[in-house]
Amino acid sequence: MDEEEYYRLKSYLDRSKNRKKILNLLADKEEALRPTDIAEELEVQRTTVSERITDLKEEGLVKLLNPDDNRNRYYRITEKGLEVISQD
Repeated sequence: MDEEEYYRLKSYLDRSKNRKKILNLLADKEEALRPTDIAEELEVQRTTVSERITDLKEEGLVKLLNPDDNRNRYYRITEKGLEVISQD
């Protein structure tokens, strides 16, 4: 990732404390997590987590591991996501 992309994504995360919290939580966990798990862990509403995780997915910072399952979706941080938060 080049410097310009890094700072664009850093700014993107800084604009939403929940995006940053979700990404940090996923980085800290060995296992993939569902939005419900994330919401409970961070003590925020599940709808908030679902919205923010969709944003993170669109930026390539998290990956949906089971796209065919609409009930229990599992997410994991990507290498790109790790790179952004590791430099923070």
